Amino acid sequence: MIVRRLEQLFPWVFLWLPVLLALGVPFFLVVQGMRSMPQTPRSIVGEIPAVPLSVLTVPSPVPMELPEDQRGGYNPFLPPAPSHISGEEVPPRERIALSSVFILEGRRLCLINGAPYGEGESVGRVVVKRIEPGGIVVQRSDGEEVFVEVGAETDI
Repeated sequence: MIVRRLEQLFPWVFLWLPVLLALGVPFFLVVQGMRSMPQTPRSIVGEIPAVPLSVLTVPSPVPMELPEDQRGGYNPFLPPAPSHISGEEVPPRERIALSSVFILEGRRLCLINGAPYGEGESVGRVVVKRIEPGGIVVQRSDGEEVFVEVGAETDI
């Protein structure tokens, strides 16, 4: 009876034994290798001394006293003062919303704030200097020229 049972199991043992060995031996070697490793990895630099956290704290900064001539002076990190404080007169700004530009048979027109304008015409305090395919160039009352793109709203 035992011999007959071995004859039945022999093909299965012959087929599965190599598979079990191929999977089991590497697993066994990995487990054995992990057991032989030290618990804490060694440092490349060497031993790292234990330092208490109180040594790592940063002292609070000491307030710096300014000389008398620098107290209350110009601060480069603040925005410039408005005109009513600084004493300079700033002209009021004109809001321009450029909707479109038309260039037809040599005639150039633009649509500003919903109204048509040509080159040389004034819009409030600004004058339309040039009309180009991508936008217009306007001249402010102080003589500065500003380019306004089609579809943009700007204060000039």
